[in-house]
Amino acid sequence: MNRYWAWGLTLLSLLCLVFSSDCSLKNCAVDLPSATPTPCASYADNFSNSGALSTNYDFFDAGTQAAGTAAGEGYAITGGYLEDTAGGTTGGLAVVKDALFSHSLADYTVQADFEMDSYQGNLGVFGLAFLTGSNGSFYCFQWNGDASNACGNPGEWEIEKNTGSPSVSFTYPAGFCVTNPGYTLGTFVHLKVVVAGDNFKCYVNYNDGNGDHLIFNTTDSTAPYTSGGTGVRTYGILSPNVARVGNFSVTTCP
Repeated sequence: MNRYWAWGLTLLSLLCLVFSSDCSLKNCAVDLPSATPTPCASYADNFSNSGALSTNYDFFDAGTQAAGTAAGEGYAITGGYLEDTAGGTTGGLAVVKDALFSHSLADYTVQADFEMDSYQGNLGVFGLAFLTGSNGSFYCFQWNGDASNACGNPGEWEIEKNTGSPSVSFTYPAGFCVTNPGYTLGTFVHLKVVVAGDNFKCYVNYNDGNGDHLIFNTTDSTAPYTSGGTGVRTYGILSPNVARVGNFSVTTCP
């Protein structure tokens, strides 16, 4: 009889151990993260409100990079697009205001749709500006139709680094002469830049079902800009050429 009592006590001890250690059978304390996750920052514009242009963006002149205005740089919202026409100084920089997307950020993804009608005098530049500064400095992933570029023929993808005003100078951290895949005038392409500090991944999508083409994956090792705003850039838009931007967005969300 004592043997059966001993087995029973052993079995009871094992059951108590299981019930005391299995949190699925009772309420258990849960370890929660000690820090509150940083919320995502984002901004998007489908350019449906022409009245919001001057309240949502800061503008800079395409040549001097001095502060400007939407009208002065030839920008207007027409038919759901931000258009750069032949007005003003044939282009410029439109940067989302700091209050709408912080200029202290260094890591984000910016993208938009672009279309340009024609070259006039072998001029015409459009692209995504990022890590912009208060003096009009910027990086820009852009398509450049200038025949005087380093390749000697109209049309190449570039990353331009511009020092801004008052003494404008520019370099190309990713080099020159990236001409393939090209760009067909009069068609829309989707540009995207993934900014991670001083590393930039730049993509173009031709809306042909083949997805994103990685054009650049580069790091600026020479005094890189460490944070800044974002927006769009156009340059050399001469009559009757028009450059159009649609579906702009920027986010820090994964």
